[in-house]
Amino acid sequence: MSIKNKKILQNFLDEIMKISFGKGFSGFFYRNRVNVIICLLISISSKEDKEIGFEDLCSYIPGFITSRSTIKSVLDYAVKEKYFIKSKSLLDNRKSTYIPSSVTRVFLKKWTERNKEIFQD
Repeated sequence: MSIKNKKILQNFLDEIMKISFGKGFSGFFYRNRVNVIICLLISISSKEDKEIGFEDLCSYIPGFITSRSTIKSVLDYAVKEKYFIKSKSLLDNRKSTYIPSSVTRVFLKKWTERNKEIFQD
């Protein structure tokens, strides 16, 4: 491994460790891989102006990664903490959809910019 690659990996590790112990959304985001996956899927759907709900997440995330009940628990916690906004679907009022809150959007924007810095060059 080159010294350059080692430095990139060390910077990434340092960033993950710093964020993982944070309170609020940053701690929630890095608590486990399921939280990261759900946050990214909801944020990407929002950027694409697509609705995403519980069943969509369950269909996308394989069962060997997590269970339906864990997905539901993550969503309920994130809504309670105001990391996601839950609303009725515009296409089917029986379905609830999720979008990232402003706290989540701001964090992910900074997180993306920081990862660009880490992995640049």
